[in-house]
This record gives sequence, C-alpha cells and structure tokens, in this order.
Amino acid sequence: MSIMDDNTEIELKLEVAPEDMDRLRRAGVVKATRRGRAQTRPLKSVYFDTPDFLLFDGGASLRVRHAGQRRIQNVKSRGDGGAGLFARKEWEHDIVGDSPDAQAIMATGLQTLFARPGVMEELKPLFVTEFKRTTYTLGNGTWEVAMTFDRGAVSTDRGSRPISEVELELVRGDPSHLFEIARALHDVAPVRLSTRSKSERGYALLGGLAKDAVKAPEPTVTAHMPLRDAIQTICRSCQRHLLENEPALRDRREPEAVHQMRVALRRLRSALSVFKAEVGSPATDELKAGLKWLTDELGPARDTDVFIAEILEPVRHAHSDEDGLKALIGRFDKRRDRHYAKAVAAVESRRFTALMLEIGSWIEGGAWLHPVDPDLAERLDRPVGGRAAEILATAHAGVLKKGKRFAGLDAPARHRLRVRIKKLRYAAEFFGDLWSDKKTKTFVKALKGLQEELGTLNDIAVAHDQLHDAVAKAEDRREMWAAGLVAGWHGARETHLLEGARERWKAFGSVKPFWPTPDKAAAKADKAAEQAARAAAREAAAAQG
Repeated sequence: MSIMDDNTEIELKLEVAPEDMDRLRRAGVVKATRRGRAQTRPLKSVYFDTPDFLLFDGGASLRVRHAGQRRIQNVKSRGDGGAGLFARKEWEHDIVGDSPDAQAIMATGLQTLFARPGVMEELKPLFVTEFKRTTYTLGNGTWEVAMTFDRGAVSTDRGSRPISEVELELVRGDPSHLFEIARALHDVAPVRLSTRSKSERGYALLGGLAKDAVKAPEPTVTAHMPLRDAIQTICRSCQRHLLENEPALRDRREPEAVHQMRVALRRLRSALSVFKAEVGSPATDELKAGLKWLTDELGPARDTDVFIAEILEPVRHAHSDEDGLKALIGRFDKRRDRHYAKAVAAVESRRFTALMLEIGSWIEGGAWLHPVDPDLAERLDRPVGGRAAEILATAHAGVLKKGKRFAGLDAPARHRLRVRIKKLRYAAEFFGDLWSDKKTKTFVKALKGLQEELGTLNDIAVAHDQLHDAVAKAEDRREMWAAGLVAGWHGARETHLLEGARERWKAFGSVKPFWPTPDKAAAKADKAAEQAARAAAREAAAAQG
C-alpha cells in the first residue's frame, strides 16, 4: 500500500444499534486479539466554525476536546482519493483555555483555509459531542488497532442525535487488519460502514446540511508510481465515489445519487477488468459478482429516472394538453417508487455492508498484492506508466474495431460500441494526469460527446420495449394513445441523432491519442522513478544530518 505520513489517521467508523454493543465487545475477534485491559472515560468536544461554515465547506473540522483539565485542539481534513475514503489528515496540539489557538492552527498545513482576514475572531462554538468511550487495544505483535465503543450524543441549540458507533483506528501495520476486524464484527451483529464523522452529524443538526451527490474524484496516479499502488489508488477512488453517494440515496432518494453510485460501480468493474492480468483470481471474481449484484439492484431506479426524464417529459412539454401522457407518466412514477424502495433496501442491507468491507479488504490486503509468481510481483513493483499506455492503446484499438463501418451499425452494435467507449473513457480518466493535460481533455471531451449521442439513441431503442410493456398493461385507451405518441415523437428524432452520432464518430477519429507508445511510456516512467528515488534519498539524508 502507499505509505501514509505521520499526520494521517486511517480509521473505520461502524454505526451499531445500542443493543448490539455488548455482543460486539464479546466477539471472538476481540477476545483473540485483545491486549491489556479496556479503558473507559467520558469525552466532551466543542466544535468551532465561522457563521458561514468556512471550515466545513473547505473540508475541515476544528474541535477542542475537554479531557479533565487538559484542552486538546484537533484539526482534521478529509482524505484525498489516493489515500482513500478512510484516511484523514489530523493534527493535535495541547492548548491553554477553551478557545482555538491560532498558532497551533497555522502548524497544520491548512493555513490557506484560515487565511481570510479576521477568521480567528469569527470562530464560534457550534455544537458539542459528549459520549462515553471504551477503548480496547487489539494486535498480535506485527500490527495494532485501537478499537473504541462510543455511546452518547451530539447536541446543538436545535436538538441532539444519539451516537452509537465502533471506531477502528490503525496504530501500526497494514490497513487490511481494520477490514478483517470489521468483517468479523459484522458476522456477530449488523454494523454499517459510515462515512459521516461526528462533526458532519453536528453540522447536519445545525442546518440540515445533507451531503449532495458527488461526481467521481480524480485518482492521483503518477507515471513513476508502482503499478501496485496505482491499482490501489484507482480502486480506492471508486469506492470513495460509491460510498460518498450512499447517504443521499438512503436519506433523500436523490436521483443523481443513484446515477453516481452506478457510475462508481462501472468504474470499479472496469478497473478490475483492465487490470485482470494483475488482479485476476477467484477472490476477484467473487468481488465482481458482488458488484454486479449491487448494480442490478440500483439499475431499475436509474433506468426509470432516465425513461421519465429523457423519453416521457420532452413529449409532455411538446403536448402539454394530452391527458394520456399524464396518466402514462403517473404509471412510471409509481414504478420508480417501487424501484427506489428496492435500491434503498439494498444499501441498507447487511449484504451491502459486507460488500463494502470486502472491497476495502481486497484493496488493502488482497492476495493480488503479494503474488507467488516472481514475474508478476516484479511487474507490480514497476512504474505504472508503461502499463497505462498499453491499457489505453488496447482499449482505443477495441473502440476503433467495434466502430468500423459505423454508419451501418444497428442498435445492439451501437450499444456494444458505447460500452467500449465507456471503458476507454474511464481508463483515460484513471491515467489522465500521466501525460499532457490539454491533449487528455481534448480526447476525453470527444469520447464524452460520442458517448452521449450513442446514449440517447440507446435510450430510444430501450424505450420501445418499455412502452410496449406499458401498453400491454394499460386499461386506459388514452395511455395507449400516449405511448404511440411518445414512440412516434422519438422515432422522428432518430435520423437526426444518427447523423449527429456519425459526425461525433468522425470527430473522435481525428483526435490523436494523448499517450505515448508503451515502450516510450515505460522508459519515461522508469526515469521519473529513478529521479524520485534520488530526491527521496537526498531528503532522508538531509533529515538525518
């Protein structure tokens, strides 16, 4: 795995029903790995921010913890896509008094966030967490994990919410141990992998600050990064994307959240596919089966959203006085409600939590990281640049082959081409930072435009079956008429859309690849890795001197 610096904490938060706390304390994994006696203490923390939530919007939190007579100031920032969703930067300092200490804040590396004139005077206490924490030390000599059981509440002047969770924080060793422990706990009693910190719960109480759906974070892959680390970085960004959209689906049934979760799943499945030579195994196949299950559970909700928004609504706007359209949309609204109930049930299930823990365990400690084959081990240690160029070249050739004689492709063939285009686009986004930024953006823009044109054509093709199904079940003749109207309205668009898709295909064909040949990319990556190693050695020598 990538090495984390001294200011990075890696932890898992598990939401637990209060009545299950004692069962988890007695879990076999706790008994088998526990070291020493548990310690219990009350904790109180006061969280600060400006009235306009400067810190929250900047991805940081600031608290002063009351530990007897001690006052401990803690600043945290959200982790990046490379470190993973479960890694956060953290700085702690003992301070004097109950108010934040400016000098300690400026030592955090977040100076720019606090650079606004007068910001220290603007900081005010916003909410308080008070809970009883019981801490266990788990380990076996080669690794150590701090496991805490927290029971209490987060409170503001507008109300409070209970806290009932288990935290697993890595003290030393490999992060895979966190997931192994969490999976063992989940076998004893249901737990939910939470992405929401205590501070985020406090902010939600203050103003209903709910997490909106978010787009995919860009994985920070560099050409000289070892292939092993690059695979981890890409897969971590996919899991981050997936989990950060889960609250918006579960809490508000937000359509964009379903869409982004599906994108995250496709990106992760695509990553497992393009790196099949490095990560392929029965364990990886099991993981892919779990990802397909979740994709199938979320798919109908997203498909119905698209059908209503892209197929039915445009016709209703064009024929606003057609009563049959209102009835037809009403039928699909009810269908959407059923599909969303199914999607929410899936992400609230124990199987979903088990899958998220399986993904994390596979990323951080899967057998693929330590292959028996020495040639494969060497390949995973080499810089990613050459392999990235090879993946992109292969995916690009596959798109060109599938799109040959584009004008004569039927709907199923266009759909298969679109799938290839998606995979190429994901690969381009995974490795986009390795080479020319301008050329990468031009290439991805051409891919995106072609994908959208083919997507619209595919939506129309799929709509015919959905409309036929609706007509078969409709008792109202007006709905039958409306279904025919919708089919005809979109059928009239196909000629124009096909012409647009042909133009997009020609435009894409004229865009040159942004990556070098695999041999040149590998040589360049090797040189960059050597330079990075020499720079690191110089820094280490300077630190020792």
